[in-house]
Amino acid sequence: IQRRRRLRVIAAREPAAASAAWAELRDECADRGVPIPPTDTVRTAAHKVAHDHRLDDDGKNNLRTVVGVIERSWYAPEGNVDDPGFVTAFEGLRESLRRNAPMSWRGRLFPRSVFRR
Repeated sequence: IQRRRRLRVIAAREPAAASAAWAELRDECADRGVPIPPTDTVRTAAHKVAHDHRLDDDGKNNLRTVVGVIERSWYAPEGNVDDPGFVTAFEGLRESLRRNAPMSWRGRLFPRSVFRR
């Protein structure tokens, strides 16, 4: 339910889309066994995601776009998601994670992101 809610916020490019994307990315990583600590900066986390999940070039490019939007949303004066490629980049990043770091059947049945709360 939470995942669907976040994805809906991201797809609609609502004001909270960047934060939803960040939370979803952290959960996707945790579900794959590489949790991102809340103390990590977006850039540090992005480096871990690209390296630990062995993202392909498309995934890395999409990750750059997503990170840029998150940083602008959090730190720019207007703080909105104004990049028209954001939703496509986020979906491309999730697809790259599925290709390069697939979840085990156990991970799909019992996602770590659900049980760490």
